[in-house]
Amino acid sequence: MQEKRFVYIFPPKIDPIDLVCTGFGYEHAVPGMTWGPASRNEYVIHYVFSGKGILHNSLGIFPVSSGQMFVIPPGETAMYVADNEEPWYYCFANFQTTADLFPPDQFVFTDHRFDIIFYNILHLSKEGINEPYSVCAELLNIFSIIATSTAEKAPTRQRQYVDNACSYIHEFYNWRIRVSDLARHVNVDRAYLYTLFRKYLGVSPKEYLTNYRMVVATKLLTEHHHSIKEVALACGYTDIYTFSKVFKQHFGCSPGKYAHDNGVAISKENEEDKEKEVSLSEEPNNADV
Repeated sequence: MQEKRFVYIFPPKIDPIDLVCTGFGYEHAVPGMTWGPASRNEYVIHYVFSGKGILHNSLGIFPVSSGQMFVIPPGETAMYVADNEEPWYYCFANFQTTADLFPPDQFVFTDHRFDIIFYNILHLSKEGINEPYSVCAELLNIFSIIATSTAEKAPTRQRQYVDNACSYIHEFYNWRIRVSDLARHVNVDRAYLYTLFRKYLGVSPKEYLTNYRMVVATKLLTEHHHSIKEVALACGYTDIYTFSKVFKQHFGCSPGKYAHDNGVAISKENEEDKEKEVSLSEEPNNADV
């Protein structure tokens, strides 16, 4: 086909946007490294070059792995945790903008074009080149990909099973939930539900429940100043020993130390609970999930 001699394209009219880059860089996370829970007054995006981790926010738990970008919108309380076995290596950019392009219920994105964009930002970071306009140019490329990406298809029946089970967990996480309860709620076989969770979320139903409980636990410990015993009960654990052991496996420290490290004064009741945390060798039988 012969190339046209002259082409003039008229883009659709769009409102002008403000865009300011407030920071960028990269990080090799150590196993289990945690940020948050906290919120910022700006967007933060991360692109994972290798490894994996989990993003927690008010809408759920989202596994993130190599080749994926995750977004934290302004004002969104979030926490992200590096995997204990394969901690992530990522590049990040913080920015403020009047553009409203990111879907309100989507926080993890996959597109092969992100790779070269974030390698350009990584290069600036490694060379110590402080050029926010260059980063803004790359951010605009990301905006273009998000804006022109094909609209998500309606959820499949399989995905609806998973979403319904997650909604059940979000509402009844403080009960002694079993996988059989979830399967009965969505009317599918227990083994099938496990397979669907692994397919769509990358974790088992039990892992999803535990992750969600731990997100709630950190909020209760740091934002509402509950005692450790109260937090354990509020998160569905009938005893402080099991709760403390699971919390330490998840975050690498006890609930009491986590609260202290996040600036929460330890009450007398919490001091007593901390003493109980020390002896975790005899774990009571836990029938959850």
